[in-house]
Amino acid sequence: MISNRSAPTDTVLPHIQYRGLQEAIVWLSKAFGFVEHYRYGNPVSGAQMSAGKAWIMLKQARREDATPKELGYGTQSLTVFIEDIEAHFQRAKSAGAAIVEDLHETEYGELQYGAEDLDGHHWLFSRHARDVSPEQWGASVSHAAVRDRNGGAAYFRSMNKRPLSVTILACIYIGVGTVGFVYHLREILATHAFHYGDLLVELIEFVAIVCGAFMLRGHNWARWVALTWIAFHVVLSAFRAFPEFAIHGLFCAAIAWILLRPEAARYFRSARIEPPRDGG
Repeated sequence: MISNRSAPTDTVLPHIQYRGLQEAIVWLSKAFGFVEHYRYGNPVSGAQMSAGKAWIMLKQARREDATPKELGYGTQSLTVFIEDIEAHFQRAKSAGAAIVEDLHETEYGELQYGAEDLDGHHWLFSRHARDVSPEQWGASVSHAAVRDRNGGAAYFRSMNKRPLSVTILACIYIGVGTVGFVYHLREILATHAFHYGDLLVELIEFVAIVCGAFMLRGHNWARWVALTWIAFHVVLSAFRAFPEFAIHGLFCAAIAWILLRPEAARYFRSARIEPPRDGG
């Protein structure tokens, strides 16, 4: 089965109630191809079944509970991924399942159909037809599925696009910081004189380099340090000539506009979740 970024799969174990549990076990086996793993209770009060990699728990509904069929409306929808979806569709139709959505390919890359079981529970059976990025059909991605080598959804991490303006600004910070750091270091070495003020200057230039590097990696703290860095220069220039103060003020306003825009905020504020380590 191919993977599809618009429909990542993982393990989930839904619990579904049926008015007649034993009848449901037989019906799900016949219509949807589920295989019984075990049952428990006397009389039977629960069972576990599977189809492909999907597992479900069945439970005998209590007298006061109502099924979707009895309620007259759906209460949930379950999606099961099946490799041979065409044969599965024909099987469900032949077994008398209520087909509510014919087999078709969706805009997000799934070949699927919808059906209702004997108690009115809604099911979607699907196969990945194409690997489609959510952005291609209009979705807005906050966190994208990052798959392991077997195609499973191993973990999630921020995959928001870095705005070009942020990339340029980060590179400017790295460039300005590097040039300033090297220039002042050469001055110190040439004069063979070192003062605490020189250390402060080098530290400020080093902070610019660090800010730029970590802004490229999407760390939210880096943009706030970058704003503090330019604001610090504005304060210093206030004690000097007005043109210098005005120029630093304009730079500060431009940098704030770049780093505080919504697209930049989404990029920086996205959670960064590390992949799970082996063995835990």
